[in-house]
Amino acid sequence: MSVSNEYYKVFYYVARYKSFSKAAKALLSSQPNITRIIGNLESELGCKLFERTNQGAVLTPAGENLYKYAEAAQKALEAGETMVRRFRDQPIREVSFGISAGISDSKIRLGILPGINAFASANPDVHLKMITRSTPNLIEMISDGSLNLAIVNTLKRDKLPGTRYTISCFKDILVAGNKYRPIFEGKTVNLSDIFNYPTISLMQGSETFTVHSNLLANIGITFNPTIEVPSMMHAKVFAENNLGIACIDSDYALPSIREGKLFEITVNDVFPERTVSLIKNEKEKNTAADALEASIISEVERAKKE
Repeated sequence: MSVSNEYYKVFYYVARYKSFSKAAKALLSSQPNITRIIGNLESELGCKLFERTNQGAVLTPAGENLYKYAEAAQKALEAGETMVRRFRDQPIREVSFGISAGISDSKIRLGILPGINAFASANPDVHLKMITRSTPNLIEMISDGSLNLAIVNTLKRDKLPGTRYTISCFKDILVAGNKYRPIFEGKTVNLSDIFNYPTISLMQGSETFTVHSNLLANIGITFNPTIEVPSMMHAKVFAENNLGIACIDSDYALPSIREGKLFEITVNDVFPERTVSLIKNEKEKNTAADALEASIISEVERAKKE
């Protein structure tokens, strides 16, 4: 036997108020509709549930037995609804946040890290779940709603999911350690000349690898680096130790160039401008993520003015 749960809800309210009219008012329905539903329920169960008296709708013995279960079920549902509303209205206290492995630590320190620090200080009860992935992986996670915020590096013209705030723009340069100075310093060469020597790149599947691979494909070169590394930091360190020629963020390379650990290799080919952007998932409302986004933007804007 399959009886609509709505029938039992109506039964509970009629029994509770001992009145068809009061139950109709509580349920925002009409008395004829309530009478019809109770009649249908009695037909389904094969017994009478109420007696109409001067004192109102009085439960029969069968109705009294049913009411015990209907009351328990209704109170359990109401308790569940209350908990759901509390959960819905309570600010979410967790933020999932991704940073692309292709973003240099110097970019992270400039506004991004101060913004995270300010947010964490103001919201000590919020759990920050930080991950590092490639830019394509982070964009996919923002698109499918599994990540709240992400810092990614892309070509300036690329379309991104959610909202986008541009933190900075940059171009890559070719750098190498001192072993390669006699070969390249003071010269302007073509990109094709580089591949007579070991090369270092971020791993295949990263945004940086894709950008460089596409650039080289346009001039007829298949990108096949000697060494693939997981982050910009690794690429710089490997180049400083003469393991090959790397193509990295010019701002990130500058301190090592000033210290004499690296030098820039000048090439005729032009690298495309890229951006470091903050993107946010708009599919799920998260007040903590909104606050973290605002904190990062505020600190980045402050850093830009200094």
